Amino acid sequence: MTAKKRSIPNPATTLLYLDSNALVSLYLERTYSLEVRTTIEAHGGWIATSAITYAEVIGALVQAARAGQEKYSEKQVSQKALEASIQTFEALWDEINVISVSLEVSQLARDVLRGQNGLRAMDALQLSSALRMRQEVPVRFLTYDQKLLECVRNLMPEAVW
Repeated sequence: MTAKKRSIPNPATTLLYLDSNALVSLYLERTYSLEVRTTIEAHGGWIATSAITYAEVIGALVQAARAGQEKYSEKQVSQKALEASIQTFEALWDEINVISVSLEVSQLARDVLRGQNGLRAMDALQLSSALRMRQEVPVRFLTYDQKLLECVRNLMPEAVW
């Protein structure tokens, strides 16, 4: 799988915004992993995410290696597999359009949290990053987190994948 990155995306290009949950599924098998891979390829590889995604994905991979994934249906990830997944993720990361968590994005997250009941702070930062990116280029948002998806539908319904 390949991703395409430009420092300033062409305004005619629609970016596929992936939250951490969607990106983790590229490395830990989930029921929707194939769908995420297929969607990225069908979309042409132009993907974006928030800077917080880096730590969230690495954290999920490390947790899988330590805990055997009680929360999910994946099998335990060995240390060797963990290192390989991290290397693969870091190679992909270099190709992703990353939205920094600036004061502007944080203030958008504050407003999102005030207006969207039950949303977690990290999910508000994900959504706010996509809202910020949408000011420059069209965005489609891919998530399998139902609460976050509900908020995306409320705030940027045209972006729901």
